Amino acid sequence: MQSWLGWPVPADVRVVSGDELLKLISTAEQRGFSRKAHDLHPRDDKSFALLAYLYEGSPEASWMCLVVAISDWTPPPGRHPGMTFGRLDVAVADFASLRRAGRRQRDQLLHWTAWLASSHATRSRPGPETGSAETGGAETGGAETGGAETGGAETGGAETGSAETDGAETGSAETDCAGSG
Repeated sequence: MQSWLGWPVPADVRVVSGDELLKLISTAEQRGFSRKAHDLHPRDDKSFALLAYLYEGSPEASWMCLVVAISDWTPPPGRHPGMTFGRLDVAVADFASLRRAGRRQRDQLLHWTAWLASSHATRSRPGPETGSAETGGAETGGAETGGAETGGAETGGAETGSAETDGAETGSAETDCAGSG
């Protein structure tokens, strides 16, 4: 699969428990990786989807991953899932050993993030009820950031993987799907 930046990345979404994410964070700290899922709070009642978006060779071969914390894969009708975003570097071998998301989980995640991006983009358009395009209608990366690191209107706070900046590491989209950083 090709990443947003044009580089080949693993196509499979990986899913881990809170305990597994804690181990991955600990490993990232021990190995001197830059991205360590700051502001994500692994708990047993959450699962975490990992999507690789860019390869990094230093300090060792690893994938830069978007981490999506999902509080409930089957929220009641009319409720949005609680989703929080972070970034984590995962060694290539460790990433390959993680459980792949099932087709239903992958498709559900795609649907939710597409809906989130669409609703965020709609809110960030200039108009009397949404404010200006300069603020993007959210605190976690509006139009002025161009989507760098914290995400632009097209990602709803999800990182887009720009390697040129060192922006904030997380964004969130709780039950109202608004970015709250």
